[in-house]
Amino acid sequence: MFGRVKTKNELAIATGSAHTSFESSADSDPGCGCLNTDAHRNDKTNRTTMKSTRDGRAISARSIASGWFSPDTGMIVMSPSLPHEHNGRSIKAAQAHKREQQGNSPFIASVYGYSKTDVNVLSAEQMLRSIKLGEQDGILENVQGMLLEEHDIYAYYSTINQLKFLESGGAFYSFTCRTWMTPYEKEMVGTMANMSGFDDETIDNYVPAFDIDDPEDVRQYTFILQKAAYILPNVNLEDITTEVMSSNDYHKCCQPNGTKIWDHEEKGVFRFTKPIIPLIYRMTIQFRVSQVDMHDLGPLSSLLGVRVDKAILMERTKRSVPPKVDGTAKAKSILCYSEITGGVLVTHATVILNTAIPTVVAKVMNSFGRSGLTETCETAERTRQFFLNMKS
Repeated sequence: MFGRVKTKNELAIATGSAHTSFESSADSDPGCGCLNTDAHRNDKTNRTTMKSTRDGRAISARSIASGWFSPDTGMIVMSPSLPHEHNGRSIKAAQAHKREQQGNSPFIASVYGYSKTDVNVLSAEQMLRSIKLGEQDGILENVQGMLLEEHDIYAYYSTINQLKFLESGGAFYSFTCRTWMTPYEKEMVGTMANMSGFDDETIDNYVPAFDIDDPEDVRQYTFILQKAAYILPNVNLEDITTEVMSSNDYHKCCQPNGTKIWDHEEKGVFRFTKPIIPLIYRMTIQFRVSQVDMHDLGPLSSLLGVRVDKAILMERTKRSVPPKVDGTAKAKSILCYSEITGGVLVTHATVILNTAIPTVVAKVMNSFGRSGLTETCETAERTRQFFLNMKS
């Protein structure tokens, strides 16, 4: 079982605290755009997302952030709570200040109003030791996952305890599908949507240019965003190449169960079919793989809040030229790698711009995070095994 999230009934009695692109598409919401209000963040601040530990108890994302999680016992030692403040950002700033006073903050710099995490404090050695001892639980099987409600830096890398969860083999995942964006999501879309391995993607790949600062442009789309993070032990940057990342062997090993990988001859391209809604809707999509230029690593580092040492871009292409027009205007998926002791930290971000998903359908799809978390945990297991096999 991968990254299972408990049901509401199970949570009530608990004792404790990829890659999807869609070919359908939707009506524009006249009121869509960037949501830039404190009220929205305040609402998010008071929500708690749950995950299940390996012994079946439930713990919350907030508990991980404010307490100390022991992967050995599954117990959380809670830290004293902070005074409530009206602004969600203020709460997180207060938490960061408290951690700095305690000397356990991973923050090293402020970037565009966010804090940047020192990935040098991360290590894959705990996982390596476990693998050598034949202890695969939580690393190569039964990986634990945490479903996050936000994509931003604070949700992923703001505390030492979150980093410890990753070091134990865990994975983070977040997913949204909607016609509006938080300020961080706007930065995410603005940074990634126009990144391309083509000289001119509007001509060479038949996709539109996108202006994040143009309200009329923004109003056209439903934004499907997802993000994930996990550690790959015993992997270095030299192992990550476009040849490997576009190979059938890699995707047949690393893609979640139920995914069909098509044989292909075109270099740097892979194509797959996967179920989106089991027994109802399957999707076939093709991606072109390229390495992100060095000058784009800085913006990605600022966006993700960690130093990005290497990045692989996967952008949607089509076999037909000129391609048939459908609801997916753009699909960009970037695997970002940060060197750590004994391995690499993977931060995987995906941005999809869709013109045809009805608002009511988008609201339903916005609840698909649990299935995405399951696939992320499975991908983490399979990718770790792939690279271990490659080096054996």
